[in-house]
Amino acid sequence: MDRANYALAAYLAKQSVPLDLVAHRVASELLTFPNVSFHHVRKPANSYLLGARLRADMGRKVGNAVT
Repeated sequence: MDRANYALAAYLAKQSVPLDLVAHRVASELLTFPNVSFHHVRKPANSYLLGARLRADMGRKVGNAVT
């Protein structure tokens, strides 16, 4: 998780906004908030490139379920 995404996620988590994070990994501090849901996406062959499609697909699935 890069700094900008972490900063936004931390801010929203502290505001008690329901937050669904779709990622390969998430900072453990964010998982302590009860309003944060983490949807883990595997990273095939430890490759961000190969995992990008899986992450996008999961993001759409989670997004459609939320709205």
